[in-house]
Amino acid sequence: MTFQEMHAMLKAQGFENAQLFVTDGDYARPTANYLTGKFYEFYRNWLSDHNLVTWKDRWDCDNFSSTYYVFSQMCHFKSKRPEQGIAVGELFYMQDSGGGHAVNCAVTEKGFVVIEPQNGQEFSLTDNEKRHVALVRF
Repeated sequence: MTFQEMHAMLKAQGFENAQLFVTDGDYARPTANYLTGKFYEFYRNWLSDHNLVTWKDRWDCDNFSSTYYVFSQMCHFKSKRPEQGIAVGELFYMQDSGGGHAVNCAVTEKGFVVIEPQNGQEFSLTDNEKRHVALVRF
């Protein structure tokens, strides 16, 4: 996936007010099963080994999202794939239930997906939440 394709896909998601950061020239697309299966197990085991699985004031949603993002980048580098980056990003938005939240997003064989890094599950943003996405970074 090229820089231009990534940027166009993000624009098409309905993130009207979001700052979009696309930082690589091209991206490898992971499979959805990898991100919520094997990769998530590796990520979660590392968090557990370092006593970081429980939400705390100083270890909250943006920390989970950032570590998921960084771990995906490290695994991509170790994979030796030729693309500059992996199509896994961070997404910051206002929830319909109130309050800001940070999660991860990816472009997989399913298209654009959103993943809660605290439980490894895919979920969908509402149209209103899409309008209140503040930042997406790939």
